[in-house]
Amino acid sequence: MITKIDFKNSKLCDCCHTKIATKLCDYIVGYWDAAFICGRYSYNEFVNQNRYETCDLNLCDDCAHRHNGFDFCPNHWRLLQLAKKRSSFKLKGE
Repeated sequence: MITKIDFKNSKLCDCCHTKIATKLCDYIVGYWDAAFICGRYSYNEFVNQNRYETCDLNLCDDCAHRHNGFDFCPNHWRLLQLAKKRSSFKLKGE
């Protein structure tokens, strides 16, 4: 699930530091188990909750690398490319 952020506060891109950020890095940096507290959430909220954390680095359109509807910062894009070269790893949609 991609986080929706209101960029009206005009944050700068964390990579180039010159342009306005319009995207966040979607690279998954951590997973956790689902949490359910009786009476506080409905079953649908439990099933649909995020079970991962993403990088969320602020990115401008020029610094973001887009693949299959996901945006990656330059560092995580290079990491994905390196993983593809070193193994049989394939990005979804290739």
